[in-house]
Amino acid sequence: MQYWYSIKGNSSRRGLADELVLFEMVKNGKLKSTDLVWSVQTGSRWVPASTIDGMFSQDALAAAAAAEGQIVPAIASSHDRKRHPWLTAVVVASILVVIACALAFIALKVVMPAKPQPKPDFLASLEEEARSNTATGEVAVVIATVARNNAVDSLRDRISACFLNDQLDEAGNLIEELAKAEGGADFSKRLFVRLDGLKRTALRKSELEKALAVGTLDNAGSDELLSIFRERKEEAKLQALTENLLRDKSDITPETSIAAARLCKAAGWQSLQQTALREFGARSPMSGADAVYLEAVNMYAALGDPLKGADILSRYLTNAPQSGAAWLELAAIRCSTGDSTTGMIALKQAVERGGQWACTAAWQDSRFDPVRDMRAFRNIIGIK
Repeated sequence: MQYWYSIKGNSSRRGLADELVLFEMVKNGKLKSTDLVWSVQTGSRWVPASTIDGMFSQDALAAAAAAEGQIVPAIASSHDRKRHPWLTAVVVASILVVIACALAFIALKVVMPAKPQPKPDFLASLEEEARSNTATGEVAVVIATVARNNAVDSLRDRISACFLNDQLDEAGNLIEELAKAEGGADFSKRLFVRLDGLKRTALRKSELEKALAVGTLDNAGSDELLSIFRERKEEAKLQALTENLLRDKSDITPETSIAAARLCKAAGWQSLQQTALREFGARSPMSGADAVYLEAVNMYAALGDPLKGADILSRYLTNAPQSGAAWLELAAIRCSTGDSTTGMIALKQAVERGGQWACTAAWQDSRFDPVRDMRAFRNIIGIK
């Protein structure tokens, strides 16, 4: 049916428009129930739009929405289904398509079961199996085979772990595999440089640890060994190694104990340093080079216990009475701690053996300040 229509408040008349156009206008709020329409059925009269059968019902609005492809819960009335049979066909067809898609999805799930996914620890379990059944160098081959799709990332992780655990030979094998993997050539070159540096450091670390064990570790070596362990964040490990070395009474020697004392001095482990010096004093033959004994005495002085150093010197001088340096050091300790009588005796021995050198050293040493104005002191060093 064709209609002319007149919007309220607008004197102009428009048309012709069929019912679907009017439905659309109603849905969009452009045509209200009080607006006027005219058709051949109304004769000479303009009538309200609400008189058109079903124009403003819920069923009519639902039918208009369905015509645009929208899904609405309302079901067209029997009157509208008779008037617009194609509308029902569209709704039914849409429902059938949805049902068909759902059935097809279910059938696919039944016919083609999901591919089982590997467990998260699948690669780790294979790697562990490889470790127990193959040589160390073959681990890289197993990993590269299993993790072919992510070989570069997998090998990088393994190489980093080897670096941290000092497994440098295995790291070299893994870097070689990385060099062969797609995208790993450039990165492997940098890793080879790093590996070379780590090997040199590991070799030097081994040499210094051996020097500590046999007692040939000097002060420079102590600083270097401590630096290596600190760089690796393993200072506690080095301290434990030193403690174990001093605890093994059967193997410890005077040289080992004084080397351990040097390392403790560099690290600031004062309690452990005192233990090392005590072991040195208990095992030393109290003979040999002056420098070792003077070093031990200076360590005691730095720890605030110079009298223990004086005890070591007294014992050493029993076996090495010709050491002017040892006599001078003993004299300085005695004078600085209030024992000027013993200090003057030791100073006289030092000057008799060291001559002018001992006199000059005594005059410049601040530890002799408590006796500097004494006539005995001046007479011994030859100052009036």
